[in-house]
Amino acid sequence: MARWTLEARARLCRHKCRQDALAGRAGAAAPVRPAKFARGADGRGGRRAVAWAATRLAGCAAAFHPGGVQLFFASTSPFARKVRIVAHELGLWERITMVEIDPWTDGRLRAMNPLAKVPTLVRDGGEPLYDSAVICDYLDACAGRRLIPQDGERRWRALRLQALAADACAAAGRLFAGERRGEPEPARDRLARAVEATLDSLEGEPLAGDAPCLAEICAALLPGYCDFRWPDRDWRAGRPRLAAFTAAMAARASFQATRHRLAAGT
Repeated sequence: MARWTLEARARLCRHKCRQDALAGRAGAAAPVRPAKFARGADGRGGRRAVAWAATRLAGCAAAFHPGGVQLFFASTSPFARKVRIVAHELGLWERITMVEIDPWTDGRLRAMNPLAKVPTLVRDGGEPLYDSAVICDYLDACAGRRLIPQDGERRWRALRLQALAADACAAAGRLFAGERRGEPEPARDRLARAVEATLDSLEGEPLAGDAPCLAEICAALLPGYCDFRWPDRDWRAGRPRLAAFTAAMAARASFQATRHRLAAGT
């Protein structure tokens, strides 16, 4: 019981430190204030845990000063859209400088990311971060772990749907590019079947658009990308639950602000 009380109090203290850090109030006294609530048998273990969490989160929040964090993205990328949605849902949207680029032609990108891919997050005083899953995990950590469950089946479900959405969106992107290039039908068929099978799988998922976490955000990415790339194809036929969920998510401010669009001059 004593151990549970210590861990529960430490979690509460870490939560308060996160909120203070994000509000810009975390200073030298931030680790000290909650420490008295996390006393263990020796009075040290809880304080060390709280101080460590406060220091880490204060440093994380310190990067979010004006111009301190830049997100390089392309509005056609579902991976970049995922990061932008997460930033919006976490309340970090206004603290990140959004830099729209063409990853195929902008030489700045490769200097930050050897793969020259979007999204890429540049942090003041920290190494650049790339891959949408890594960036989303970083943003969620800075915001106090609000979108990505940290344990139990909810975590594995969120990570599973994130992986499914990533591979399906990659397949959809390759399918769209292959259609434009006139690639042979057999090469495109496997990609098309992957997209269709993923939509069918999402139809059977218990998805709620009123209080989304990472799982719901990722589940809505592929339908939205299909609407963008193939507006004349009706993926909704036979998938009423996924259609209703997608509509609910599309109405959210985070999805409205990050809608796919072609770059100017495309």
